[in-house]
Amino acid sequence: MRKLLFRCLVLATVFTMVGCSDDLSVLCDPEQSSVETVGQEEICVDQSKALEAFSNLKDFYGLKTRSVQDENKPIYFPDYYGGSYIDGNKLVVYIKSGTENLPAILTDNPNIILKESDFSFNYLSDVLSDMNKIYLSSEAKLNPVIENIEMFGLSETNNRIEVYLYDCSNTAISDFKHYIMDSPAICFIQSRCQQEDFVNFMECLKSSTFRANFTVNPGSSIGASPDIGLNLTPGSLGYKATYNNKTGFVTATHVAALNDYVSIIYDTNKSNPIGRCLYSNRSGSVDVAFCDLSEENCTITNNISGNTSKVLSGEAYPEGNIKEGLTVYLAGSKNQSQGVIKQVSISSGGLSNLIAASYSSQDGDSGGVVYCTKNGKNYIVGLHRARATWALSTNIHNISKLGISPSK
Repeated sequence: MRKLLFRCLVLATVFTMVGCSDDLSVLCDPEQSSVETVGQEEICVDQSKALEAFSNLKDFYGLKTRSVQDENKPIYFPDYYGGSYIDGNKLVVYIKSGTENLPAILTDNPNIILKESDFSFNYLSDVLSDMNKIYLSSEAKLNPVIENIEMFGLSETNNRIEVYLYDCSNTAISDFKHYIMDSPAICFIQSRCQQEDFVNFMECLKSSTFRANFTVNPGSSIGASPDIGLNLTPGSLGYKATYNNKTGFVTATHVAALNDYVSIIYDTNKSNPIGRCLYSNRSGSVDVAFCDLSEENCTITNNISGNTSKVLSGEAYPEGNIKEGLTVYLAGSKNQSQGVIKQVSISSGGLSNLIAASYSSQDGDSGGVVYCTKNGKNYIVGLHRARATWALSTNIHNISKLGISPSK
């Protein structure tokens, strides 16, 4: 299984929402965005006031030093809190219907918009946790419904648990409710991707023997193979990193497996060795490989490939600020694209706590860096993994927990 899974259909239609009320179908607009579009040009909306409002809210609730998605720690939100998301430069906060006497931090801030919700964030988190216990269990392969699930996660934007099914018929939904879970908080959505097994996308590239000097950057086109002379699995260089006192870079595990030789791909069909994969992990909440630069003729920078005016800071964006509605960018070998975060707790492909976003991607972008911009600095958000209904990436903070740190 060297290359992942999803091969999306190009559909002009929006999602089909099943099991939601008419009112919810208005809320569940999959194309909500914090990016204004003029013709073909995307213009970023300033989100500083919304981010400041969320930071203040976390401080108020005592959440400054921990992630709200950490499954190993209890959730400290009050039960009236239904979640929140960024909309332009406003923070939208859901408040459970019927709540009175809200704190002034919610009612007096002009950058906070309050909306009524059906469910508390705590309840939604419990539902998601229970679903993950089934989805990620050792018995999951025996469950007849698992193969029909593209992904699922907690949508703070829609105050629901959203489940994306390849087959979203009434029968398939009934099966899900029977074999997985039945909750009024679950909303079923038709996947925009074809259901496929893991497939092997191999490019017919041979590693050259010419040892020229190379500079590699985030988003550079790379390939990996167990032997230097074999065909390469194509992908993208993620970001400069350190692991066990070695400097190198990260990419996705399904691009580079442990001990694979990694090459830079140039001039479309030529390649040159630059290093070797020293660590590879696809489990839990990560899909990441660390590769060194064992070839002395190769140097790595934080200049984003194809856009040298943009430089990564070599720093991770604060974990608690990686939030629905945040504008993010992909630097991949095929795409330099922009979108917004849709969810931060997606389960898909046997992994959990992935980030879903609306940026464009395709085969060859796997392993590319996902980043955001604040106060003129480009911070790392994650590592692109795959294209599903939304683009999926591994949260950088889950990568850092493995001892793989971004480097300046």
